[in-house]
Amino acid sequence: MKINSVTAMFLAGALPACLPGTCRPVQLADVVEGIHIKAGSALSALVQLGKEKGICFGIETTDTDMLNSPVSLEAENDTLGWVIHKVLPQQRQYDVSVSDAVVLVRGIGSRVVRPQLDMILPEFTIGPVTVRHASFVLHFFLVRIADPALQGFAGDFSDRFPDDKVLLDEHGRSVREILTKIVSRSRSGAWIAGPCPMAELGNSGLGCWEVLDYRDESNVLANDIGAFVVEQKRRLESSGTVPAKP
Repeated sequence: MKINSVTAMFLAGALPACLPGTCRPVQLADVVEGIHIKAGSALSALVQLGKEKGICFGIETTDTDMLNSPVSLEAENDTLGWVIHKVLPQQRQYDVSVSDAVVLVRGIGSRVVRPQLDMILPEFTIGPVTVRHASFVLHFFLVRIADPALQGFAGDFSDRFPDDKVLLDEHGRSVREILTKIVSRSRSGAWIAGPCPMAELGNSGLGCWEVLDYRDESNVLANDIGAFVVEQKRRLESSGTVPAKP
């Protein structure tokens, strides 16, 4: 189904020239110094690492291990890739890569059928709008795919950083790729997502992801991640989509 950009353009205005992104370019072979991480889960630990070292992340929680496993790690002069794999639960395998200056982390072997993040949007044109606004409109596009008869959408979001604006003009990109581009053009942050199927979106309209801003205080980020963890654990444990351990 072709979804045009009329709604996004109406909300955001016409598309001007591109704005520069601010995520720090990184490679997994880069050496990071002075790592001191203590967190209640691998997800929280990765966000802590990103905030402290200015590294943007895109993290998919495909299992409860990433949500439950406490992390305590100290390291000096080790590569970013090594640190990330030490943070991640050792009982699973994870794919770690870099795209648009965002480090992407995803568990291997998800059972989810037709995940929201895999959906391809023929076009997504928006901006300049705040990061949270962009995320909200992206969610609206997915809701329209799940229910083409939907003409309006009610929702609420808080723009704690109204000066952090992004714009996009993308064609044939997955939701995962668009989220990554939103974060890469932000002042620095991360997106975190659960293994949510499109069928769930059609039934509930609930979103699958959260966009975080590193300029938030640590306790604000902790509260946002805590709420996300509670919701994703509920979904994973009730839906039967938790992948079998290899």
